[in-house]
Amino acid sequence: NTDLAILTACESGKPGYEDGEGMVSLAHAFNYAGSKSILTSLWTVDEESASFITEKFIENPNELFDFLKQTKSLNRTFKILLH
Repeated sequence: NTDLAILTACESGKPGYEDGEGMVSLAHAFNYAGSKSILTSLWTVDEESASFITEKFIENPNELFDFLKQTKSLNRTFKILLH
């Protein structure tokens, strides 16, 4: 029973389908075991990037969320400009 579990492995939050169970993932196991919140990865991420994001999240979650919002906004802008 934890308040927060951080799973930094590649695609640790990506679900798979199991007959009779539906969608399952490693994150589901942590949730079932009692973790109240879970931070996972849905994509392939290198160790250095995962470490950076995790450290920033632990140090100051609001700063990380602001950074990610800015990054997402920049990504949308680049997609619009490139297409």
